[in-house]
Amino acid sequence: MARINNVQDLYRSFISDDVPNAKQCAALIAKAVYKGTDCGACVTFDREGAHCGSIVEGSQAEVTRPVLVWGFDHKDFWDLLDSIEKEACELWHEANDDNGMEEED
Repeated sequence: MARINNVQDLYRSFISDDVPNAKQCAALIAKAVYKGTDCGACVTFDREGAHCGSIVEGSQAEVTRPVLVWGFDHKDFWDLLDSIEKEACELWHEANDDNGMEEED
């Protein structure tokens, strides 16, 4: 599997071979990740790699992970997003579900 060494490689790996400049790639990937996850995950990029996380609505919780250092593969990126999504959903339910308690009249 091809290694992803920059934001344009990542864009090429799951969006298109028609790759815009790095700034446009970062914006388009961030939008795709946000819209493509139930938790509204976010991703930013720098020289080090990809920084991924999520803010959990209805709580003070945030889900973050250590930077995914350039040189990762496509599966590494999606596994990281899946782990964020799973944790964010669990935290959302903890903060927003009534835990089976019903209001008394």
